[in-house]
Amino acid sequence: MKTTEVEVACDESGNEGENLFASGSTVFVHASTDLDAVTAAAIMDQVRTDTRSQAPEIKSRTLLTPGNEDVLLALLDNPDLQGRVSVHLTEKRFFLASKLVDLIVEEVMHERGEDIYRDRRARAWAWILYQDAPAQLGPAWTALLDAFNELTWRRPGRSKASETSTFLAALEDARSGATGRVAHILRIAHAGEPHMLDLAREASDTSKEVLRNLDPIVAAVGQTARTWHERTNADIRIVHDEAPAITPELKAALMLGLSAAATAELGLPPVSLVGINTVDSKLEPRVQVADLFAGVGRACAQDALAGHPNKKWIRALRPHLNDDSIWGDATSWFTLFDRELQADGRRGGTDE
Repeated sequence: MKTTEVEVACDESGNEGENLFASGSTVFVHASTDLDAVTAAAIMDQVRTDTRSQAPEIKSRTLLTPGNEDVLLALLDNPDLQGRVSVHLTEKRFFLASKLVDLIVEEVMHERGEDIYRDRRARAWAWILYQDAPAQLGPAWTALLDAFNELTWRRPGRSKASETSTFLAALEDARSGATGRVAHILRIAHAGEPHMLDLAREASDTSKEVLRNLDPIVAAVGQTARTWHERTNADIRIVHDEAPAITPELKAALMLGLSAAATAELGLPPVSLVGINTVDSKLEPRVQVADLFAGVGRACAQDALAGHPNKKWIRALRPHLNDDSIWGDATSWFTLFDRELQADGRRGGTDE
């Protein structure tokens, strides 16, 4: 039987908006919980007592302070939180490669009458670029990603002529050194110059508010709604910490994008997202719980990606990790999830 409505409280860590390439954090994490306010307040009171914190609002950095490991592990292992939290990870470099496919390559393929989302080529091609292009192209791949980030980073009122020229030159340079599957994907991207110009115009347009194409919070909020809808079979209302990207336009676009008409094109079931409300985290203990998990999740994910994982923390965090996280590095994925990452976006060890 369908529950009428479930409220899900959310917060994030590592959010630097559309700055993906030169950001200080390699990972963006979005955490959510369906706890009620009373239970969440009790959890935060316990954390405050155990950490002896005097801060008006306890943030994840308190748990990450040396000496509070026992409190951190007790939170992750709390039996009352099993199945009540979701931690969604986004590896920023892979996300940027995915967006190059989404915003340019897919547009060209769509014009040719091919659907690379339905047959999973979009994810597979992003993974090929992420895995193979750095070794093939070296600095040319780094320059291409940097130029793509600058081209599509929304900065209203700022001319994108220089960024467009830089990106086209970087793409040509990368194509000249690419071979095999990487060369094939970049050839398609090169045919998408009209779409590059559209992206540049949109990124500098001051006449309207548009979705920020590169902000990982957009994809994360959408996946959060889907995750909780699948878990509860309920209408989902999101309660989110205040964030610049959570605009009225984003709220409307997400609700439309998860509707039956939109998801049918991707071969996915619809999600009933009935609203997104923003709140001051100081006044909302459910969001404070989400903040703790987001911060701990980012610490674990970044360390794993850097090759020095805290295996004790990861084992405790693992039950809360979202299988539909956006990740490209196979080694750190295995460390975090204890199963293989499949190149076409299927998660190893699942029934997909």
